[in-house]
Amino acid sequence: MREACRGPASRFRAGRLSEPMKLGGRPHEMERSSCSRVTGPGAGVGRGRYALVSYGMATPRRNAHRVAHSRGDTTMTIWIGRIEPSMWFEGAWWEEILPEDVRLAVLSLGVRRLREEDLIKAHEQILEKVEQLDAEGVDVINVGGSPVVTLYGKAGHERLIEEIAARTSRPFVTALQAEVEAIRTVSSGDRILIASPYPVGQTEKRVTVLAEEGMTVLAHDSLDIERNREIAVLDPAVVARQAISLAQANPSGDVIYMPCGSFPVTSVIDEIESVTGIPVVTCVQAQVHATLTRAGFGRPIEGYGRLLREMGEAVLA
Repeated sequence: MREACRGPASRFRAGRLSEPMKLGGRPHEMERSSCSRVTGPGAGVGRGRYALVSYGMATPRRNAHRVAHSRGDTTMTIWIGRIEPSMWFEGAWWEEILPEDVRLAVLSLGVRRLREEDLIKAHEQILEKVEQLDAEGVDVINVGGSPVVTLYGKAGHERLIEEIAARTSRPFVTALQAEVEAIRTVSSGDRILIASPYPVGQTEKRVTVLAEEGMTVLAHDSLDIERNREIAVLDPAVVARQAISLAQANPSGDVIYMPCGSFPVTSVIDEIESVTGIPVVTCVQAQVHATLTRAGFGRPIEGYGRLLREMGEAVLA
């Protein structure tokens, strides 16, 4: 029998971390950091969550259920080590989706604007961040930011994957890998619609990147926003309208791909799918799917689109 999950309500602990914490069942001393209620980008998301505002820290939640991990009989919480591209905390969208037996340890690449110089600086930090998360003992590593990981094209992305694999034996997935897997899971990959917050040039690069992966984009639309902060504070209703309008204008499309981890689309995925009748793949949702699959979590998650709702048969006790 499949056990359906929903993302948890707000359960972030305010205060300071001072005790050793366990990542993947192993104790690690985490640096101290204060917590505060999110009042900037992401405020109001995830039903009043609390989030750590400094980067490189875990985001603890109360009463996390402990589950049997697929690597053995020891019960433990699954830890996702996330390398976040933006300087603006994207964890609110993740925490809205993640079940309570999954936690995040987050490092930031500090991208402020979707400009070449910002992306280059971010790309240069990836391998160091991978090594840090590997040393902390997370269960799976996620390298976020499709514009960052694809900065040097298909060959550059393949080289990055090889370099990551040389630095960790843990399961890992890049944003592009997750998005491509998700699109192929729910569609043919031949009639993709892209509803993007990015500047037009960056959206057009998504078209090229997907073509290099053997996929075809039927149509795309961009909100033409460069600053991640401005993307993060968009009204989800505006985001939903963009996707729905694009689908209505292109009725032969069979999937709506919505890139960017800062895009506040998580809360309206089901609405968009209901109105358009086709699946939605978002950056965060795709990476949640990819990381949980690699970590051995197989329960479906309700409320965030077909991709997570149809996640495989339960593999955890």
